[in-house]
Amino acid sequence: MASTDTAVRWAGALSIALVLSACSAEPTSEEVEQRAREIQQWMGARNEGGVAGTLGAGAGLVSPLDEVPHDQAGRQTPGVTLSYETPVVLEGVLASCFGDGTVDLTVHVATVSGEITYDTSTEFPDLPCGEDSELTLEADDVTAIGFSVSGVERDGAYSAVALGTPPP
Repeated sequence: MASTDTAVRWAGALSIALVLSACSAEPTSEEVEQRAREIQQWMGARNEGGVAGTLGAGAGLVSPLDEVPHDQAGRQTPGVTLSYETPVVLEGVLASCFGDGTVDLTVHVATVSGEITYDTSTEFPDLPCGEDSELTLEADDVTAIGFSVSGVERDGAYSAVALGTPPP
């Protein structure tokens, strides 16, 4: 009888172990290729059609391997930078990411006042993937806008569109 009780207890533990190992299994090459195709299709669709008031857009691939600590996100080097010879007015950002989960987007903005350039970084944590997020961020005399992403749990992609008023 004791051996049956032991077998029943181990059967439950073994079931849990099998479920956990199935969740952490490495993806097959077919799954990796399928995900890559899905990301390419998503990024291609992001480039179709314009958004009114666009100052420029950036997109890129993201991976948990590129992760930076949360408290360092503002100091992260932008993956994409938009530069302007004549300053523009930034009125917001339209951001999205591929898949499920969330990402942390940091928008790096360079503004000029006289001969001095000021660099600021604004973090937008936990943006939901699979939908567009309209982010409010306003700045005058902008000479550059950069985007960096962190907080991803799996390979994917992001897109960020700077919205505002171009120079006259």
